[in-house]
Amino acid sequence: MGKTITTHNGSVANRDHNIRNPKVASKLAHIDGSLSSGNETLIDERPREAYKRIFGEALKEYNDRQPRPERRIKDYYNHIDADVKKHPVYEMIVQVGDKNDTGINAPVERAIIKEFISGWPARNPNLELIGAYIHADERDGTLHAHLDYIPVAHGYKNGMHTQNGLVKALGEQGFDTVKRNKETAQIRWEARENKALEDICNLHGVEVDHPKKQKKHLNTPEYKEYRDEINELERTRDVLKNNLNTLLETAEKASKTVEKEQGDIKHLERQKRGLQSEINALQNKKTILTAAEVNALKGTKTLMGGLKGVEYREYQALKRTASRVERVETERDRALAMVAAANKRVVLAERKADEAMNERPSVMLELRMMKLQEQFERMRNRLKKLINVIPEQLGAIKAAIGNILNDREPFQQERERGFERELER
Repeated sequence: MGKTITTHNGSVANRDHNIRNPKVASKLAHIDGSLSSGNETLIDERPREAYKRIFGEALKEYNDRQPRPERRIKDYYNHIDADVKKHPVYEMIVQVGDKNDTGINAPVERAIIKEFISGWPARNPNLELIGAYIHADERDGTLHAHLDYIPVAHGYKNGMHTQNGLVKALGEQGFDTVKRNKETAQIRWEARENKALEDICNLHGVEVDHPKKQKKHLNTPEYKEYRDEINELERTRDVLKNNLNTLLETAEKASKTVEKEQGDIKHLERQKRGLQSEINALQNKKTILTAAEVNALKGTKTLMGGLKGVEYREYQALKRTASRVERVETERDRALAMVAAANKRVVLAERKADEAMNERPSVMLELRMMKLQEQFERMRNRLKKLINVIPEQLGAIKAAIGNILNDREPFQQERERGFERELER
């Protein structure tokens, strides 16, 4: 009687399980750590590093073409991980025989599996193999291998020209997407891989048996061993999906709040421009001499206490006027500096608001956006206080200018009375 063979294609790869990370393996009853010497790691590349190697150039080319920063992809691995229809890394489990006719001490079956792995790149040029692990540490199990791969498809018109796409990658390998007798491209590819494994078995003198009635995917004894682990992972997945939906709802509300705040920012900017125009108008109306210009005046003091062409007391008043104007100018410059600082804060708020609205695909980025909203609220309050200060400064400027004009009237009247007294003599 021959042996059964398995090329079971799963969905999500689990590197920690495959490399026998103690934090994972120690919790699985079917793994016997004392048998770990029989395990072999033939290929092991970290998924994130593999993504940089495979998609790095395409990612850079795509980002360089984007005029708007929010359309750029910061991390393609995270981008695919957030896609509910795709997986960053897929996995196939390969096995020859079962625990009754093969077990874990099976040198011929180990050689068959290694040969199957070595031929993978030639058979699957679009399925980049980044992990190949042979396990023989399950006392009541069977020697088997986990093959982790990334589908690499080319020629996309939208997005990156090279992407993670299983169906398109299989299409490039000759497995078109047209269904034939309910068989998809993936089913036909799995059948081809199973046939390749059977051919290698025949070369090594191992007869392959094809049971007539066999439920799909239940020909892998290891699946039964992993049933509890799979159920736990599915429960964890459901919890994470619920948390993600909650975060997305929160992010949507935050986005609406950000839009409202952007409207407030535009309103504040209009107020700022109005204040700036008022400051400019006051600045243009200034016709009084500066202190330096008044001090530069030359004249001879007369017996009546005046100057030729200018009364002496008026001369002193002009000095005081010039000094007061300088104080007004200082207050004006301070107001202008506050307006400039407010403008910088508005620009920063807009940039952070844009980042918050356009970085929602990742859960971590959604959390960052909520934190940004809190920072934005504090900045907006400070900006409002700053805008409220500017009218007070303008009021002080107006009052000072009014006082300057009023101070001139008594001295002008006194001068006229002096002229009248001289005429009476």
